[in-house]
Amino acid sequence: MYKFCQSYTGASLDGAARLNQGSADVAINWAGGLHHAKKCEASGFCYVNDIVLAILELLKHHARVLYIDIDVHHGDGVEEAFYTTDRVMCVSLHKFGDFFPGTGSIRDTGARAGKHYSVNFPLNDGIDDASYESIFKPIIAKVMEVRAISTLAPLRFKGHTAQLNAHRPHPTPHTYFTLPRCIVQEQWFFSVAQTL
Repeated sequence: MYKFCQSYTGASLDGAARLNQGSADVAINWAGGLHHAKKCEASGFCYVNDIVLAILELLKHHARVLYIDIDVHHGDGVEEAFYTTDRVMCVSLHKFGDFFPGTGSIRDTGARAGKHYSVNFPLNDGIDDASYESIFKPIIAKVMEVRAISTLAPLRFKGHTAQLNAHRPHPTPHTYFTLPRCIVQEQWFFSVAQTL
């Protein structure tokens, strides 16, 4: 287990360092994206939160980072790590309700300097690819417009290969992707435009 944690975390840190150095425009870590781990505890099969560490690496060279999480589970560990800062914006589209980890309410928007830098889009079952795309694109466009985040965007995916392209925005230069091996479930969207 220790070697696995070293391997996926090291790969994410290496990807972030390469982006910082300008030696890569895109970094992909197929084994990474373990977004539930907290500073002092493992959670949801996640022992080390490689995303948090990669974002910290990116912040060494960039004023702001946008983290987009479209995993079926809310990225609670990443959101918690950056909940009080305005340097990282966490945007999460996830299944909500009686579903692990039970976090990511529409009302969870950040605190102190990080107020309105956590944006949660709780979803129910039942959305198809076209509907998801019709929600995702305007949400991210609005986030970019309102918050004027730099083009650096850690993005977490869990999805069927067939759904991955439909749910993935066109990568911009300096985009960091973490693509783990799990499955996105069908989802449904509740509008939260008022929180932006």
